[in-house]
Amino acid sequence: MKKFLLVFLSVFTLNSAFAQPAMDFTATDINGKEHNLFEYLDAGKTVILDVSATWCGPCWVFHQNHYLEDLYNTYGPGGSDEIVVLFYEGDANTNSDDLNGIGNSTIGDWVTGTSYPIINPPTIDTAFMNLYAPFGFPTVSVICPDSKEIIADVYDQNLRGIIEQILNCQQLDDVTDLSFSGVSSSLGTCDGTVDLFPGIYNSGFDDVSDFEVSAKDANGVVINTATFVGTLAPNEIGTVDLGAYTFAGDVAEITYEININDLFENNQATFEYSQGALAANNIINVYIEGDNWVADDPTYWYIEDDNGNIVVQGDSMVASAIVDQQVSLPSVGCYHFFIIDEFGDGLETPISITDADGNVFFNNSNFGFLGQSTFEVSSMSDLQETLDFASVKVFPSPVQDELNLQMNILDAGRINIQITDATGKVVENIDQNFTAGTSTVKVNTSNLSNGLYFISMKNGEGVISRRFVKQ
Repeated sequence: MKKFLLVFLSVFTLNSAFAQPAMDFTATDINGKEHNLFEYLDAGKTVILDVSATWCGPCWVFHQNHYLEDLYNTYGPGGSDEIVVLFYEGDANTNSDDLNGIGNSTIGDWVTGTSYPIINPPTIDTAFMNLYAPFGFPTVSVICPDSKEIIADVYDQNLRGIIEQILNCQQLDDVTDLSFSGVSSSLGTCDGTVDLFPGIYNSGFDDVSDFEVSAKDANGVVINTATFVGTLAPNEIGTVDLGAYTFAGDVAEITYEININDLFENNQATFEYSQGALAANNIINVYIEGDNWVADDPTYWYIEDDNGNIVVQGDSMVASAIVDQQVSLPSVGCYHFFIIDEFGDGLETPISITDADGNVFFNNSNFGFLGQSTFEVSSMSDLQETLDFASVKVFPSPVQDELNLQMNILDAGRINIQITDATGKVVENIDQNFTAGTSTVKVNTSNLSNGLYFISMKNGEGVISRRFVKQ
């Protein structure tokens, strides 16, 4: 199979198969029409030549992607008439039944739904095969008109990759591609109302102006439609304001659609908006382990209020470093946690955002470019008046037999100390009166199983937590 041959021969591919002078040929398709390669090239048209076989699995996969069909319909004779697409059967034993999917040497019907010419020659020229299918099937050659050279084999490319190779030969009329880059507002809410504010990315090759974007609910009912006014240049991102939307329940599924005709099937995107969870109080625990790539792929986090003000700004992550931080939010209200990986592949290491009771608001390491979570603070922690938060230390971690909890007591009183495992099960409970000053509590951890644990301090008015690992 070609796939395996390329593993060993790829080093020779660019030298021997690409940037090679094309060889002229004349062939008749299954409908009796004659095709001459150089006539098409002399007319200024790029030729896409797909040499495949009806029994070839990778050939069928490529064929079923309909990339060449889409190109032919848009830029072929029925469209802007700028390119030529030819299917050339590379096995001389293939017959009409095979092409139509009813023979003994075929995977499927190659004819139905194929608008571009199909050539099934009675004999195969060796020189033709050596040039146009040097490593087997499929070989999909891009042949430029000016140079009359084969510049690429695009059998393993998507539609965009094929178009990029064609653009190395000639300009195409109207290569439009718009897609969604995400949303420019939070996906969470504390009052059931969200701003529908999608980002639009021009991933095509031409300027695009004045297009419509619509938003639909889970039932397909149009919520609103708005027009992007202006021009979006290639590689630029714009936004469209579709207004506010109020939903009932915990989750709302919104589908955005760009109302424009282009080659690429990426004009729709669905986002899930959710009602924020209720936090125990204004104390939030942030735990993020940096993977080995955060230095090369800048990763950072922050918490903002419902007005878009950043109230906690985390530092950029450092490779293999751990953020284990307890933050105190300034007031009651709705808050949004964001973590951004500029490379867009998330983290390979654990992350968790929890409240003082250990309720998890976010723990998805595979967040891609942007991870976010919304939560509501409805009360402030009074424990800040009893404990100096900055003084609370838990060590060592990892721990084996004995854990030390050190804290500075500002006001004498009774404090309950609980240790819970990752599932929330209480594994240790200590209820004790403390006098003002620095206190150290020693906790026997020898009987705990290995894993992640949370140690919480409560005084009936608030909770703060730390985490540790048992080894």
